[in-house]
Amino acid sequence: MSVTSLDSESVYSNDTVTSGSVQERSIVPVENSLSSNEENGEAFNQKFPKSLVNANLSGCESVEIGTKFVADNITFVIGNSDARCQNQSVANSLFDALNIKKDLSKQNNIKFYFRFMCSLWHWLILVFLLDLSCSAYNPFFALQKWPLEVPHWFHRVFSTPDTPHFYSPSLQSPINIRSSHAAVLRLPPLIFKDLFRDEVELQCQNTGTTVEFELPEHTSWRPKLLGGPLFNEGVFEFDNLHIHWGARDFIGGEHKINSRRYAVEGHCVHFNSKYGNKSEAMKHPDGLAVVAFFGKAGNTDNPLVEKLVRKLPYIRLPGSSITVNAHEALEWLEELGEPRNYFAYPGSLTTPPYTENVMWIVYPRPVSLSSRQVEAFRNILSNNYQLLRKNIRPVQSFNSRPLIYAV
Repeated sequence: MSVTSLDSESVYSNDTVTSGSVQERSIVPVENSLSSNEENGEAFNQKFPKSLVNANLSGCESVEIGTKFVADNITFVIGNSDARCQNQSVANSLFDALNIKKDLSKQNNIKFYFRFMCSLWHWLILVFLLDLSCSAYNPFFALQKWPLEVPHWFHRVFSTPDTPHFYSPSLQSPINIRSSHAAVLRLPPLIFKDLFRDEVELQCQNTGTTVEFELPEHTSWRPKLLGGPLFNEGVFEFDNLHIHWGARDFIGGEHKINSRRYAVEGHCVHFNSKYGNKSEAMKHPDGLAVVAFFGKAGNTDNPLVEKLVRKLPYIRLPGSSITVNAHEALEWLEELGEPRNYFAYPGSLTTPPYTENVMWIVYPRPVSLSSRQVEAFRNILSNNYQLLRKNIRPVQSFNSRPLIYAV
């Protein structure tokens, strides 16, 4: 066995030097590493137990302090105490143990990199799951299988012979529609068919709770709504359009859009044509679809809205009605009825019996009208012959139901 003398102050080197048949590997003495890494001394000692530092291993022969040695073609340096190992496997074990950590700073860098990558992957997975939730999960339930299949956290609680199931948590409307909760989805165009035709006549009446437009009883055909979020549900037929308003211009709409309310809100109610009429459709979970429009109050009259406002004095008393041309009375809504750019979600009627079988289609872009024109609605009389200052329902809990924005 040959022994090669090494400088006791040599720094760590992982290089292997071949001199004849001898391989030399040097390791930083323990005390040198501690002196240059005092703050990490404890961690260093934990990685290099004293039993190894002192080379008290079976098959190893202690040598004089300060002497370096080569054993079985491997040179070892162990602090202030060295050992001559006659057994190759013992020598390899010793070298492997001492070589656990070559450089504390390098290991810290590796740890930091590893933790950073783990954290990054966690965030990427979270973002992926959230994106999956928004872009796949919500439209799946909102459009393809709702209401026959609903998210597992909704439970049917009761129903009556004349109403579909109610749910817990509830699916009541109106809600505060937050765009951050909506999944953006490309849908077939939403089509309003024949609603704004000149030859369509509507009955405009004061019901004692709202101003309502509906088709005369003898009408043999009805305007239709199809496409959009209803593309799997068939054709929906027009039943009525009614208006909601509040005591003040900024609290008149029922729905909120990103926590903002508008002065008025119009609801265009449709029923699923496969049920024949609204009364029968209200008994089924896929029976109704309601399109909502908003009006924002300002200082300038809207000439299209003015055509309707001029007719309101004729229906001031509850139960009174007049016949109006649909295009003339509702032209102010026509510009809002785009084939896209609306929110859709499953909800309920906002008036009794509050059945939870409505697919809501809500256009967030409002039409402009004046405060004077909004006030004209507040001047009609209710069923008790008092001024009907407001007819809105409070906002209901969202309850994590599916919500989409169609583009």
